[in-house]
Amino acid sequence: MLGVGNRFRRDDGFAYHVAAELWRALGVERTLEELEELQVHGQLRTLCLPQLVPELAELLAQQAVVVLVDAAVGGPAGLTLCQVQPASGPGLWWSHSGGLARLASLAKHLYGQLPRLFVLSAAGEDFSFGEGLSAGVAGLVKPAVQELLQLLPRR
Repeated sequence: MLGVGNRFRRDDGFAYHVAAELWRALGVERTLEELEELQVHGQLRTLCLPQLVPELAELLAQQAVVVLVDAAVGGPAGLTLCQVQPASGPGLWWSHSGGLARLASLAKHLYGQLPRLFVLSAAGEDFSFGEGLSAGVAGLVKPAVQELLQLLPRR
């Protein structure tokens, strides 16, 4: 699971809260700060970052399934899950869900491997400065974990 967002911009930190709850479901406590470093449990790997960067291509190429978790500005209410195909050519845009297609293309080009790719997003309500999620987005954390548990390889 790759999480993208800023945990100090309220709902933009959705991925951090989903990752923490995912670890809790596995019986492990992780702080939001710890989630900014690669966490490993069997085949499960989680990493939350402010944005996607090309350096993640190697990690991506080593996985069977990658789910990018993000908070969306606008879009349909609730959770949205979609499968992503790699971009057809090189590009310079790395941020958030559009960058996953570019990152996958880079992983395939450099390492010859490509996982199944998904984006799981929640329509954010509050992106102001601060910590914690709005009530509506907080209510999507556990359903997001259930989606992840269905998609990610068994431990």
